[in-house]
Amino acid sequence: MALGPFPSEQVYDPQFEDLVATICRHPAMYVSPATFAGVCAYLCGFDAARSGGPLMGLHQWLVVRANDGNNLAWPGLAHRLLSADVIDADLPEDEWEIRALGRLLAEFFEFRRANGITKVFHDYARWLLRRSWYTGPLRRAGADNA
Repeated sequence: MALGPFPSEQVYDPQFEDLVATICRHPAMYVSPATFAGVCAYLCGFDAARSGGPLMGLHQWLVVRANDGNNLAWPGLAHRLLSADVIDADLPEDEWEIRALGRLLAEFFEFRRANGITKVFHDYARWLLRRSWYTGPLRRAGADNA
């Protein structure tokens, strides 16, 4: 029987998740002009005001998913990943990117809810250890470089 994450590993903020869904469906209600960059800035500001809790682990999850971009902020990583999302490709560029961002963030929230924040950081740590350039604290003599 598969067990879910410990309660202390779960980061669940339904109000923020609802806000993300709404802003990605109706961005002009929150930012003007309604651009991908504007929506990302709004979400970054909201996240900062809440001490980084709502988007905790997003950067790390995106790096692992993209298998690249550790030097980018999450909006840059998301922008790279969204180029493969063609569901709303018939819409204007900013509009389809914002809708695709909503789907990407919903996927992240679901992953984090189902697996816990520890899994997000575990996957990221394993990703770092596979990089020859990484010399941080996870890299020590005898460390498991899986």
